Amino acid sequence: MWESLVATFSIDDIRDALGASLLGESPGLAESFSAVVNDSRVAEPGQLFVALATDARDGHDFIPDAVSRGIAGVLTQRQDILLPEGVWAFLVADTAFALGELARHWRLRQRVRSIAITGNVGKTTTKELTAALLSQRFAVHKSPSNFNDNIGVAMSVLGLTEAHEVGVFEAGMDHLGEIRRSCQIALPQIAAVLNVGPTHLERLGSLDAVAQAKAEAIEALPDDGAAVLNADDPYVAAMAEKTRARVLTFGLNPGATIRATDVRTRGLSGADFQVSLGGRGVQAHSPLPGDRLIANALAAITIAVAFGLSIEEAAHALSRAEVPLRLQARAGVNGATLLDDSYNASPASVLAALGVLSEMPGRRLALLGDMLELGSAEAEGHRAVGERAAQVVDALFTVGPRGVQIAVAAKAAGAARVRHFDSKDEAAAELQRLLAPGDILLVKASHGLALSDVVKELVT
Repeated sequence: MWESLVATFSIDDIRDALGASLLGESPGLAESFSAVVNDSRVAEPGQLFVALATDARDGHDFIPDAVSRGIAGVLTQRQDILLPEGVWAFLVADTAFALGELARHWRLRQRVRSIAITGNVGKTTTKELTAALLSQRFAVHKSPSNFNDNIGVAMSVLGLTEAHEVGVFEAGMDHLGEIRRSCQIALPQIAAVLNVGPTHLERLGSLDAVAQAKAEAIEALPDDGAAVLNADDPYVAAMAEKTRARVLTFGLNPGATIRATDVRTRGLSGADFQVSLGGRGVQAHSPLPGDRLIANALAAITIAVAFGLSIEEAAHALSRAEVPLRLQARAGVNGATLLDDSYNASPASVLAALGVLSEMPGRRLALLGDMLELGSAEAEGHRAVGERAAQVVDALFTVGPRGVQIAVAAKAAGAARVRHFDSKDEAAAELQRLLAPGDILLVKASHGLALSDVVKELVT
């Protein structure tokens, strides 16, 4: 769950923004709310508690806990709640939508320029890099962690203050219309689309539909805004036709507005490259491991240029950026090193991680598992990962019912050492025995497989 300890609203603000009805015969005591919160465990006196009803839990069940902690009001979509005297109760049709409207109301009160970053892979990394670059000149607020659904975007926007000049927000989706709604809340002047890939196909059905969903960020831009598009991805490049805003492109493509050339990898230490704009070139260093993540660095540079930084300023800031990455090098058992990227996986992100692994010295091993929500691209995605793994690893280990597809493809591509485990516990036990000094083990699968549990068993 998320909380906001910044946005304040008067009673009139709530009624004007939401058109909410009042429940109960007597009004509350508070004249305003000191913050908006949707997790009763962190609720404090004077706050407005938003009771969100999700598939996982119904926030209305936690209203008594929030009341016991002193909240001043409740936003509810149920009429049957009981509250003590002095606590405001606002009734709306949908509390999740109402939360977004509150955030939109707050956003309109802030003098900030905002950025929406979307794509199937690399949103969080690019957001962190962008915030680091823009912080060289501006007071920046960024969405925490990967708060990128409509609720997460709303709570991120509610974290803006009058001191902020720029807001950097992720916009994720698993259905059409979700990014459009996030942009209605965050009101971006700049939107960046990093890539279009075969995730969420179980819901959307095709890459064309995924591209349509991502393009909602571009379609939401004002005419005086800027679209930042990946010139190396044909689905993304085509989105230039969907906006009247200024278009800036990035990539290795010679026609890109901001282009990288002469890329030289330093493995886990990042990569060096030449970045150019309008014939001006400057040397740059990306802190992101390997060369597969250069696109994220280029996207951040392009956004910074759209905000008025020179290419020299952006490149210099990039070299000094400290970015928390999901792919973390960690000390493992028996003197081995783990490349922990266990949080999530798609074919593109696994291929990128294997690219990083391929640049590492020592014996290269990988524990890979299911990539979920690929729909009709499931077989092809797992096959591509298996074939690439066969080119990179000295030993491949897989887990999960779809992980078998990776193992089969790797064997067919000539991998000499492949083993599939029936459970992650079995994998952890065997890897504890097999890992040796100097080994590099990549661990990656979709979040649902919880391979982070294996990592816990293998780190020192």
